[in-house]
Order: sequence, then C-alpha cells, then structure tokens
Amino acid sequence: MKGRLNLTIDEQLIVEIKRYAGKKDIPVSELVEDFFKKVLKPGSKSSIIDMVDNLEKAEIPGDADLTELYYQKRGERYGS
Repeated sequence: MKGRLNLTIDEQLIVEIKRYAGKKDIPVSELVEDFFKKVLKPGSKSSIIDMVDNLEKAEIPGDADLTELYYQKRGERYGS
C-alpha cells in the first residue's frame, strides 16, 4: 500500500530534480522512495562520498576555465 508524504524542499532543487527525473524517465516519488530504501537498508554504510561518486558526471573539456563556467552557470540560474 502506498501513502502520501509532504516535503518542504528548496524550489530550485525541485526544478532540478524534476528535470533529472524527466531525463531518467522515472517519477520523482520513485527517486525519493529508492533513496529512503537505500538509507534504511540494514548494514548499509552509504556515505556522502558514495553518493557523490554516483552522481552524473559533467562533461567539461580539460582546458576549460572552471571559474568562468561557474559564473556562467550561476548567471543562468540566478540571473545577472
């Protein structure tokens, strides 16, 4: 049986997670449910390092100016 859960999450994070779920063609609720199952799994010693290692990797050229890319993305996200 499924139940409902109300969460309060940063609006920008909601936009990003919906975009991610759309790319993966899975509902956001399934992502959340899978995360909770993983966290609650007995003997699971999932750390933040494991979570970061599982993130989708960005494709950045080796000669890219990371500072410039940061400010470009920040400008796209927050305007300015």
